[in-house]
Order: sequence, then C-alpha cells, then structure tokens
Amino acid sequence: YYCEELLYICKGIEYKEEILRNYIFIQLHDCLPSFFKLFLKNKRYATIHDILFYWCDDEQRMSLEKKYNLSFIYEKYACG
Repeated sequence: YYCEELLYICKGIEYKEEILRNYIFIQLHDCLPSFFKLFLKNKRYATIHDILFYWCDDEQRMSLEKKYNLSFIYEKYACG
C-alpha cells in the first residue's frame, strides 16, 4: 500500500502531483499490467480508478485504454 500512501500524500499539492505525473505515470504505457497486478490481486479498484482518472491526463488514459482492455477494471470499480 506504499503507492496508495504516496498518492494520498501528493494529492492536492501541485508540485508533488506534477512530479508523479511527469516522472512516474508517464511510464505506465509500457508497464500497466505489472503495475496494476497487485492492485487487482488485492481488489483495489478505487486506487486504479484514481490513477487513471486523477493522476493520468486524458491523453495518457486514452492511450492506455487503446492498448489494454480496461473495461474489466471500470466494471469492477462501478460494482464495488
């Protein structure tokens, strides 16, 4: 849950958010399955949703949606 704590600490602090977006989440395109593996295993769909819709910009998210089938994650998040 280290990553979740990091997201929580940085949320709302502009320069920290910018660091996460520019240096960490920009790399998700190449490693999304391995990055999300633990979140999926622990059913942390809300965290995945936050990453996709808060931390990634629209262009990044659309690119990830094209490369990976994210409908499963969206469905699990919506159903709880």
